[in-house]
Amino acid sequence: MSVEEEACIVAASYQGSGSQTVVELWLRAREGHSTLLLVHGLRPFFEIALPGKLTELPENLDERLSIVREVKDVTLIHEPVEKWTDLGSKLHWKVEVRQPYNVPKIRDTVKALGWEVSSADIIFPQRLLLDLDLGPHIKWTGDLLPKDGDIIRDSGGRGLYPTDQVARCNIEDLKTIDAFAAPFVTFSFDLETSIESGKILCAAAVVEQYGKSVTHTFRGDEREMLEGLTRLVRDSDPDIITGYNIDNFDLPKIKERMETLENRKDRLTRAILAGWGRVPVTEESCKGGGMRGAPILPNRQLNRRWTLTGRCVMDAWWEARMTLRPKRETLKFVSELLFPEREELRKMDVDASRMDEEWASRPDIVLEYCAQDALLPIEILDAIAATARKEALAAVGKVPLETAIIGTTSQWLDSLVIRLADREKIAVPMTRRGGKSDAITGGY
Repeated sequence: MSVEEEACIVAASYQGSGSQTVVELWLRAREGHSTLLLVHGLRPFFEIALPGKLTELPENLDERLSIVREVKDVTLIHEPVEKWTDLGSKLHWKVEVRQPYNVPKIRDTVKALGWEVSSADIIFPQRLLLDLDLGPHIKWTGDLLPKDGDIIRDSGGRGLYPTDQVARCNIEDLKTIDAFAAPFVTFSFDLETSIESGKILCAAAVVEQYGKSVTHTFRGDEREMLEGLTRLVRDSDPDIITGYNIDNFDLPKIKERMETLENRKDRLTRAILAGWGRVPVTEESCKGGGMRGAPILPNRQLNRRWTLTGRCVMDAWWEARMTLRPKRETLKFVSELLFPEREELRKMDVDASRMDEEWASRPDIVLEYCAQDALLPIEILDAIAATARKEALAAVGKVPLETAIIGTTSQWLDSLVIRLADREKIAVPMTRRGGKSDAITGGY
């Protein structure tokens, strides 16, 4: 069934299979539902030029281009286009490759063959927004796919995504539109843990959309609590995961306890315990380790921020710290600072430093305390308009919401500057990764 909808891009990734490359866009529609959109028609590429300042083309140019064509996984070389460089105007050839992950190896091979490379380290999903001059708010026209894993995989997807719907379209079916306030779904959670054993004693989560929230609490067997939290994440399908200091405590604890409880012989238990990523539950999505990590699990990046495929992790502690610059950064202090008149949002009298004793003597109070600590981050983000500001930043920088939340200033600027360079036919150099002495060298 063909549909036309307006939505905000929450996050983006891609799927490669054989010669096909499909961009995955996780969207929140203006009407409130979530969509995984499979976008076809974008090809991975980089550009090459002859080195040095040329007055005329070499006689062996055709031979040199033929050698590049023979490089493994190069699929097409386009006719040259003249672009400006720091050495003046030069001809540039667009080199298409089989998959985005082929680019690093091929560009190194081509450089070794004596070519200069440009537009060679741009993340593939970002390329979609750059080439079509899209921002996060788009109109798309495409076909809704039935909830059938095989049909979705045949359309370039990974299987049954936990979104409300899955659709496919071509790059020609995407249009930029004016920004609007998307009705994001926010999931805030809190864990209370044993100081003695490190195990989770209880958990709570609050799911919010359109200003209305529902609280869920979990107690009992630790494995069952983790499974319950994971089911709630996948069923409620939030765009934003939040909490207070979740970057440093709650998310690491979720992953730590998952690793303790998982069945090492059955990878799918990882998804059952902590499969919060917005991807299908498959063996493939549960694979991975190190910095890259399994796509279905929370993963910590080099900058210590956490990522969840298809969702945004926005720690209310960090947002409050950067916005309010409070004298103290505890949840109690920040909540009293923001809500001095709201008694119902005051932190309850539970001694977290003696949590084992508190849990043993009054578990119901501790569970209520945990539920309140799950609600307060949503109230804090609302009070400081954190989500609205991030969406506005995404609209101005023309990046997905996730990049506005956990991205860097250079990523936001790249999004704008590369578009300008492409329009003005300026070759885009690769990012320089020198030492501190090179830090301000090599602007566009």
